[in-house]
Amino acid sequence: MPVSGSSPDRLLVIGILSLLVVHISSEAWSNDVSDVQYGRLGSSVTLACRGSRSPVEWRVNGSSVLPRQAVQLDSSLSLPSAHISMEGNYSCHDQSGTLIQAVRVRLGTVSLVRIQEPYGSSQA
Repeated sequence: MPVSGSSPDRLLVIGILSLLVVHISSEAWSNDVSDVQYGRLGSSVTLACRGSRSPVEWRVNGSSVLPRQAVQLDSSLSLPSAHISMEGNYSCHDQSGTLIQAVRVRLGTVSLVRIQEPYGSSQA
């Protein structure tokens, strides 16, 4: 029996594949992070999940967050003793897996710079 281009089964398969492509591309698009939160290495960094209702799931670079990083009662995520390996794209998701918020975490140290005027230069 020849395969017809307009068979209902074939249209159903094409429809399902189209939905999968839309879901995958929208998830990739939604992971573009526009918010950046800066933190200091060795200190505690807290990420808020604005507009969320508990419980939430936090992910870093698309994977579930490690156990040592605690989700608080207010759905925020605490990163104690921040280490450079904790940098990345963090996102909070509701129970159905829908993205609520995404933020890029950047960690570093604070440097103090002292500027002195050259010897002999003074303002009158």
